[in-house]
Amino acid sequence: MEVYIPLFIKNLQRNNMAGFLVQDKKELRDLLRKLIADGTAVGCGDSVTLEQMGVFEDLRKRLNKATPCASLGRCIDCRHKERICNDFVLIAGQFIKDRIKVILVNEELGY
Repeated sequence: MEVYIPLFIKNLQRNNMAGFLVQDKKELRDLLRKLIADGTAVGCGDSVTLEQMGVFEDLRKRLNKATPCASLGRCIDCRHKERICNDFVLIAGQFIKDRIKVILVNEELGY
């Protein structure tokens, strides 16, 4: 698997997306704090991996929204007027270089 990671990141870069590899939860949370400004809207869906890594807890503090997910610390299927997770999108490329960032965590996570 590790053989493919540099190629994966290179392919993201060819499509104007930034790719990162972190080793663990601490590195992930440190990187996210650098990449996400306070008050920024972030979409992440109902991710078991992000929940396991403590990311929802960190983001809840930064969302500055009165949504159920901000108060619960996890995504739920809500119809709140300030809901930020309104789309499910497959992204093949990006016009604005490095606007989209993909972070790989070198651990067994999720399902």
